Amino acid sequence: MSPSRALVLCRQATAITLSLFALALAGCSGRDTSSPTCPDVRIDKDTASLTRFRDDKRQDLTDIAFQAELVDFSGDCGYDAKTDSMDIRMKVLFAVSKGPAASEETGTFQYFVALPAFFPDTAGKQVFPVTFRYPDGNVPTMMIRDTEVRINLPLKGRNPADTPVYVGFQLEPHELHHNRRLKTR
Repeated sequence: MSPSRALVLCRQATAITLSLFALALAGCSGRDTSSPTCPDVRIDKDTASLTRFRDDKRQDLTDIAFQAELVDFSGDCGYDAKTDSMDIRMKVLFAVSKGPAASEETGTFQYFVALPAFFPDTAGKQVFPVTFRYPDGNVPTMMIRDTEVRINLPLKGRNPADTPVYVGFQLEPHELHHNRRLKTR
């Protein structure tokens, strides 16, 4: 092997060794600069459905004004390093069925997005209203996708994976009782 070829191989070996050393040092850095992952969003089982009765006292099948189910959600999130917070954007999909006691062509309900880690702070829960109109004709169930909602999650050093987000209907006490009673059957 010629001396110039040996010199080239020696330089290449030195460059590779220095590159590996630099990579090893980079792996030892104290802070991960990548963006955190989005928090886990869960549909709360106790509040995933709503049965709205004509009046609170009578809860027979013939007294149902409408029923609604929280079907799905879609969204994404973005990390803001300056404020150490996560901006969560989501749209929620509902299925609404007109009941035999429906007397109006419109209806309303509310749903929540809750962060139990921040309860009772106002950042712990936000409630959103939804107003809908029944379509013309005999449509048993309609799908409603709400407008995009935004939630700001202040991380304050927390890992978003350890801060679950819950979505559900904002129920009156008797509506929650009705849901829980149905679950025990």
